[in-house]
Amino acid sequence: MTKNKKKSWKVLFAIFIVWAIVHLLTGLFEEEEKNINTQKSQVETTQNTTKKAPEDLLWFAKFQCEKEIKARIPSAKVHFRQDNYINGNSYTVYGTVDGQNAFGAMVRQNFGCEIIIDQENDKFQITDLLIE
Repeated sequence: MTKNKKKSWKVLFAIFIVWAIVHLLTGLFEEEEKNINTQKSQVETTQNTTKKAPEDLLWFAKFQCEKEIKARIPSAKVHFRQDNYINGNSYTVYGTVDGQNAFGAMVRQNFGCEIIIDQENDKFQITDLLIE
């Protein structure tokens, strides 16, 4: 082999070694990050299973209703009113939504959202969302 071929093999080998080291290090960091995320989710799961006060569940109901509204109207600004209705595990929240209509004009609409929260099984269901 000539000198250039030997030199090119050495360069390729050095590049491969550097690539292997970088790949190994990033894999270790990703594994450590997965472990941290797993620990966080275990803590959150433990916190979710405890009984919550009605005020905390009302906040959760508002949060889930806002998520559903923004899924339907992505550019929406949601404003909740102070009057809410709580009946057992059923939470009804009211408010207004500022969003764009089909012509691009901003319009304000009223909404009502009912959500049932099952604390026993850590589940919820939005039973009614009316935007008028």
